[in-house]
Amino acid sequence: MHFLTFASSIHDLHRCKSTHLVQEVLLEPETLTKQGRLSDEKAKSLAEAAREHHLKPVLVWDILMTEDSLKRSLDKLSNWDLGLLHAVRVHDLGAAYLLQKEWPQIQIQLLVNSGNHNLEALLGWQAHFGSQLDRMVLSLELPKEQLSTYIKTLSTPCEILGAGRILIFYSPRFLLSQNDQTQRQTDSSWIESLLHTNESGEQTFHALQTKHGTQLFLEEDWFILDQLQPLADLGLSATLIDLRHLSDLPNSADGIEEICNAYRLKQITADNWPRPVTSCFFKENRTSQIFSELKPKTGKLKVQGCLAEVISFEKQKYCAFWVHQNFNAAENTQLHIP
Repeated sequence: MHFLTFASSIHDLHRCKSTHLVQEVLLEPETLTKQGRLSDEKAKSLAEAAREHHLKPVLVWDILMTEDSLKRSLDKLSNWDLGLLHAVRVHDLGAAYLLQKEWPQIQIQLLVNSGNHNLEALLGWQAHFGSQLDRMVLSLELPKEQLSTYIKTLSTPCEILGAGRILIFYSPRFLLSQNDQTQRQTDSSWIESLLHTNESGEQTFHALQTKHGTQLFLEEDWFILDQLQPLADLGLSATLIDLRHLSDLPNSADGIEEICNAYRLKQITADNWPRPVTSCFFKENRTSQIFSELKPKTGKLKVQGCLAEVISFEKQKYCAFWVHQNFNAAENTQLHIP
């Protein structure tokens, strides 16, 4: 198992090389990433410098896109010397598909940490992308036992977040500038804010708006670096240490040497991290316990007399039913509309 982290300066590359544990650096051009600040030229020069430092440069392309913005991103990517890169890291499945179609020689690191929490889905992406799939980045919401099963079952190398921010919401919309009277801008400026809701009480959330939308983070950081060894023994390929929010500009990896040194000496604890931390999902994910409360109230209408449920519909073309019992469609029936 090796570590990887974000890099946005030469100083970051020096730090990463000195750890001897960090093998890859993630480069975030502003045009392709949710939190990127690098110009395309700066990102390209860092990719070259990373190779000189014997580090593997990985281009991050993690924004969600409409068709128009996807075409613009492809135009940007076509100007890159992809031979410099170890892999391209993508979230949008449309982007992953186009990488597979247009650049079959480039390795793909697929961000499946949102909306792909079951093994069947992961096996499907593994089969679809085949040998072009360099790695799958798994969700931090998976408990340790489930992660162990996935790592053993998947032939594709797996990565997890070892320490860093916990993203709980992302939207391509500009939600902060709509409510910020002092920074009402339409040019996707970088805006940060602390938020709380009536439901959350005293708990606050860190919100960030960039040119690609709005993100919301938990105030506690994720930290499981002190619990990694069993997964590493099972074959976990890589672990991300995200220090962007703890670094002074223009850096993104301040403190990576200290963290890696503590890990190497087997002295790593939550005390090595400068912010409050949690590993809530790693032991057990109990969020499924509230599923019964989230079910639609129309479920109560499924009494013994229910004939069928509409499961798919397209106007003037078809209506598909899931039939519970035989009935004559010509007879008058009662229709419940939620």
